[in-house]
Amino acid sequence: MVETLIWFAVLFAASGILLLERRCLGQSAIVQPLVLCLLAGHFTGYESIGLWMGISLQLLSMGQGHYADWALAGVLSAMSLLVCHRLDLEVAVGSPSSIALITIAVLAAILARLLERRLAQTDGEVLRSTSPWESDNPTRAFESLVHMRLLRGFLLGGTQAAIGSALAAGAILVLDQHTPSFTWLATLGGMAVPALGTAVALGSLSGYRFIGYASAGMAVTLAAAVMI
Repeated sequence: MVETLIWFAVLFAASGILLLERRCLGQSAIVQPLVLCLLAGHFTGYESIGLWMGISLQLLSMGQGHYADWALAGVLSAMSLLVCHRLDLEVAVGSPSSIALITIAVLAAILARLLERRLAQTDGEVLRSTSPWESDNPTRAFESLVHMRLLRGFLLGGTQAAIGSALAAGAILVLDQHTPSFTWLATLGGMAVPALGTAVALGSLSGYRFIGYASAGMAVTLAAAVMI
């Protein structure tokens, strides 16, 4: 029990620190889905699923940064692979478990972006009503504000990654026990997700309607290939 709690605390702290990079740690772009998933896949022995998830999320994130928190999607996916390895859960490319994992990561990223916008609005209202520059000691007030925002970002990032990883692990556990194995389904899923990511990446350069056209075309092509 103690070992599990320590391991969970390490993951929580690592997630919180990694997600601070998007705000204040130099913005060196280390926290990218491809990088994190590759590292997680290497350390857990899930190289194929790490590469598949990393490429798919990286393609989905291109030009779509204002819609979702892709740093969180990468951290959540990487931490989920570590949790699955810890629980001896197998995640195969294109399986229902892998689709569920990447879906949870994307949905969590979208919700996190919505929450971030709401917090930004609230912070703006607070600053307009009680500006630190109007206090008796503006320097100290500004430092306290920065420290509080850093602490909030750390705790919020760690909590988001922890909850998302727990949901992903639970979904994988349920799907592994109740989902039949079909080779053609895994092949279709393994091809469809990166194909959708490619469509989104191309669509970011050509307008939103192209995403729908490209996705539909790729889906028809993949379905025809599987049927043949």
